[in-house]
Amino acid sequence: MVIAAPGLAAERLEDLPALAAQRASALTAGHPGPESVQYLALPMLAHQLQLALLPVPYKGSAPLLKDLAGGHIDLAVVASPAGVAAAAHGRVKLLAHLSQWLASEAGGRAPPLASWAGWFVPRTVPEPASQWLRQALHDALAAPRAARALQALGSPVPALAAQEGFAERFARDAQRFNPRQEQAEDVPAPNAGHGR
Repeated sequence: MVIAAPGLAAERLEDLPALAAQRASALTAGHPGPESVQYLALPMLAHQLQLALLPVPYKGSAPLLKDLAGGHIDLAVVASPAGVAAAAHGRVKLLAHLSQWLASEAGGRAPPLASWAGWFVPRTVPEPASQWLRQALHDALAAPRAARALQALGSPVPALAAQEGFAERFARDAQRFNPRQEQAEDVPAPNAGHGR
């Protein structure tokens, strides 16, 4: 999702080009680190909006959100859980859910970006142990409290069958994002002095 500093004079992504035209310097856009889907989204966002964004790398979302709330950077692309919580508390403002926006006409009907989380174990872990871990993770995620928390963030609880197919999904996404990774590497990550 794309969120902005509370004082930024924009209420939606489409407001950014006009705002950028009024400024002498590029809008600063934080991301939680290189090789994250949020980092890969910045060039797509800049291209669709036809504006220059100055990427500001951080070591995770916590310091990024602190600087954004304090107005040290203009906007950020973060994972939904971090952005939803910060926006709900009024520390930042929500400009767009990026995947929905990219798929819209304004976003150029680009393929949506999606993030996921997974647990990885070394290949040397015996299959019975992997199966036990997989089932234990599924049971923990399916607990009513965890399921409600995930659903509040827009993340459905994965079915055990979906977990079985995670390796295939991971391989597909790795191929899908490889060209975007190369594109993102062409975007300089300047030492803007804000990233931590």
